[in-house]
Amino acid sequence: MSTTKTKSILPFEQLVNPDVSKFYLAFIGASQYLYCEATRQKADANCRKIAGILNDSQKISFGVRYLGLGLDENINRQIIDTVNADPFCVGVIFLAHTFTLSGEWRRALEGLNRVLIVFDTATFGIDGKQLEDIEWADMDLHQGAHGVLEGNAAVHEAGIMPLYLIGDYDDQAVHERLDWLGRIAMVIHLAKHARILNWGKRMNGVRLTYGDETVFEKVFGIKIEYTNPKTVMQFMRNEVPGSDFATELERWRELYRFADGLVDSTGKITDDGLKDELFTAIALRKIMEASGSVCFTHAFEDVGEFKYLPGASVQKLMAEGFGYGPEGHY
Repeated sequence: MSTTKTKSILPFEQLVNPDVSKFYLAFIGASQYLYCEATRQKADANCRKIAGILNDSQKISFGVRYLGLGLDENINRQIIDTVNADPFCVGVIFLAHTFTLSGEWRRALEGLNRVLIVFDTATFGIDGKQLEDIEWADMDLHQGAHGVLEGNAAVHEAGIMPLYLIGDYDDQAVHERLDWLGRIAMVIHLAKHARILNWGKRMNGVRLTYGDETVFEKVFGIKIEYTNPKTVMQFMRNEVPGSDFATELERWRELYRFADGLVDSTGKITDDGLKDELFTAIALRKIMEASGSVCFTHAFEDVGEFKYLPGASVQKLMAEGFGYGPEGHY
């Protein structure tokens, strides 16, 4: 029985404008229970040290948190469950320092719903010693070649396509690559929490609007919900108070210079199209915030009572951080 793939929930503001400093990569040391207690403690200390060096690196934008040494299936499952439950954990650094029991890890990793970064570091546990000074105890404890073989076997048997990080754990170039891999993991993680507000759906003869949204969610983790254009229009007419309109207008005045004919000499809007754009921006923003959606699309056919497709309002929402796909392109 595999670990349950629980889906944690991210705060809405972190989906629209994520703060990288609030997210982190979990660090897991993959070991096995056949070692004696003293050996386990040494391996745990070394893993903790490496995680600490990565966490303190100025080259890595994310925090790195050490979650412990995986020794058997029960411990491994607990670690994976901890990762899955925290919405601010974007991925896992997986370091198999020695030969690990691939079956114990495979069953636990099957439940992982984060990006996995397999870390192979040649200097692990050596602490800068010259080759002739390496103790046999170090070599016995840190059998990296076995770790890569068994660890990768567990990863691939669990159906995971990992990212790879190879090199010395104190190498600045390795830190820069880990930052890059972490950003990839973060994008994938945020995408799995995203929801797209599909405003207007059916366009006859257009393939995109007849795609299988359930398969899309299965592959990419993004949920798509349909909203009728009439809902947006009714919201514009009934749920946008004059005070909100006045506030929105002032925001636009600060950002844009209105062309002649759109406003009169007193600053009052005289163009109905511009009024509609402001109302549309307010309504869409409120609807997306209420539904927890971070992106939206619309169609060119199913537009209800709208006289034309939104333009300036869409640009304004994109500038605020909302995603947009024209003509049904979710």
